[in-house]
Amino acid sequence: MNREEALNIACANARGAMEAIGQLNYEGYTEEEIFDIFADNAITSVPSEWKDNVSGAYWEEIDRIKAATKRRVGAKMKTDIELVAQSKWAKEFKVENSTDYERALELVSRDTVEVKLVHTDETGEWVWAICSIEEPEFWLDACRTKGKALSVCKEMGWKVVGNTK
Repeated sequence: MNREEALNIACANARGAMEAIGQLNYEGYTEEEIFDIFADNAITSVPSEWKDNVSGAYWEEIDRIKAATKRRVGAKMKTDIELVAQSKWAKEFKVENSTDYERALELVSRDTVEVKLVHTDETGEWVWAICSIEEPEFWLDACRTKGKALSVCKEMGWKVVGNTK
């Protein structure tokens, strides 16, 4: 195999890796982790005999593919957040707690959102707090009844994985 063939194979492998990453469920992956996966695939796709002296064209192609994927990942995440922002829950959350609104959108814009229900009188009255499993101290909502809390979770598509009496 000559250098040009090796470069073509490496670029094709990197493109394939990026297509696979583009189809990943982004749940649980940070943008940085996605690019680490990309970098690992791109580097391991280079034949070992070329790793030290692969041409600049290879790295230019890698950078181009990486930039395109970053735009795709960013667009998907933005679309998910925009969809959640249109919900009744998000509009009410923004009015009641504007300082934590952006963080709340990030937490609930994943494909799977896991929450637990906590019965507490922390606010001075007994409520069912809907807490993010990812950040247990972060309340996504608080309802007077467990039934209403479960209804909010169902409406938003949040998976209740725990609750306390």
